[in-house]
Amino acid sequence: MRSGLVGPRLARSLLLWFAPGFVLLGGLSFEAFELNAAQHTIARRARTNATEYAGSIARHLFAQFAELEFIGVSLLAPRPDGTVRPTARSVVALRRFMALHPSLYAFNIQSADGNTIVWSTQQQTAKPITSAAGFTPLPGHPDYLLGRPRYAARVGTYAITMRFRAVGATGATRYFVGTPYRLEQLLAYPNVFAHPWTLTTVDARNQRPIGQWRGGLLFFPPHRPGVGNPLKAAGNRKNEISVPGLPLKVLISWPITCAPRLWATDGWVRWIMEMLVLIGIVVLTRQIEQSQRARDEAAAAIEQARRHDRLTGALSRIGFEERIISLADRLAPGAQLSIFVIDICCFTALNRRLGVVAGDRILVALAARLRALPGALLVARVGADSFAFARIDPGRTVVHAHIETTLGITEERFRPSEGIAEHLTLSLGCACSDRPHASRRSDGGLSNRTAIRPGCCWVGRTDFWRVGSMNSVPACSITCRPTHATKRSPRR
Repeated sequence: MRSGLVGPRLARSLLLWFAPGFVLLGGLSFEAFELNAAQHTIARRARTNATEYAGSIARHLFAQFAELEFIGVSLLAPRPDGTVRPTARSVVALRRFMALHPSLYAFNIQSADGNTIVWSTQQQTAKPITSAAGFTPLPGHPDYLLGRPRYAARVGTYAITMRFRAVGATGATRYFVGTPYRLEQLLAYPNVFAHPWTLTTVDARNQRPIGQWRGGLLFFPPHRPGVGNPLKAAGNRKNEISVPGLPLKVLISWPITCAPRLWATDGWVRWIMEMLVLIGIVVLTRQIEQSQRARDEAAAAIEQARRHDRLTGALSRIGFEERIISLADRLAPGAQLSIFVIDICCFTALNRRLGVVAGDRILVALAARLRALPGALLVARVGADSFAFARIDPGRTVVHAHIETTLGITEERFRPSEGIAEHLTLSLGCACSDRPHASRRSDGGLSNRTAIRPGCCWVGRTDFWRVGSMNSVPACSITCRPTHATKRSPRR
């Protein structure tokens, strides 16, 4: 391959592969968009599920507040001495109420200051789980009070206390009715999530987590330092939803692999189609590139065959003509360029007598001997039985010594095949040109001192090469006449 073809071939290959590269880049950009869409989908689903979970907590608590209000207003009435105790009929109703609500530990009637239990469905101490200072009235419902979630030893689990405040006609507090709500019942969620969410319920009043729902199980913080399992840390992605009407909020988090998993689940069919399209474009581009490469290689082979002789590996006549002109143009001042042309005498008869194969071997051997000559340049096969080469000498010299050396390559017999040894008869012609420090003529050419010197001319030939540029060596400077440079070797 010629070096001049590398640049255009590389540019053409880059242009060819631009199409599959553009398709690949477009596919990757589209898949990046789809992955981003999957992340937004996961975040939207997480927010929806967290909202449902927060709504479930709010429904449970507000339903319990409504029932406490009903009991406090309808079933209880103060006695003449001012105390509040349920009647026997009310006690039966309360016990049936507790049986229907396993999430509640006990129904308590508390004093007006909220720090003493005056009656309860469970036998327990008079001190409530949460003192009056630990309750917060709910926005829009000043008589609904929510306590702090904590571990209650008397309940045996985590609980959040809640109260309803009964007020008199003057607005003064008459008593409280309350109950501890088991967090394991409040925070449990019956629905099965399609994604591995982690739902953490946080008390917004102190930003402390009170429970965590993940994988269908409920986890609580340890009620004593060093006891129990800590809650799982929030995932790589999270969202926050407030529990409506309550000082609670839900943090929902999920692993970073959720979005890629959804992206892969929804996109694997699309990936197959995209890969098939890309493979088709790559195969087509590869075939086009191979076809163009084959054409380039064929053109390079034709060009190589045009400039080189296939049999001997020497330059062809065209190659020699191209190279000798550039060699003459680069000739240094004072240097001498000599061109030698060799003919094999009677080669046609020799070829007919020994055969084509043996004749070809003689030509190959002669070309190899010419290439081995000291100083031989541009060895070429310029005819069926003709060779040429050039040499450059640093100064003017008599070329007869070079002629004798060249004709001496026939002293050793040629052995084209087993048992055959042939002497060849060669005719040789030589032309010389030197470029002394000559001044330029007004017409742009060199002075006559640059012409080929007579006396060393072609032998037995009627053709010639014009050496140098059009201006440097006039055609008339090369003459054709016989000389005594012919050396014949006797035939076998």
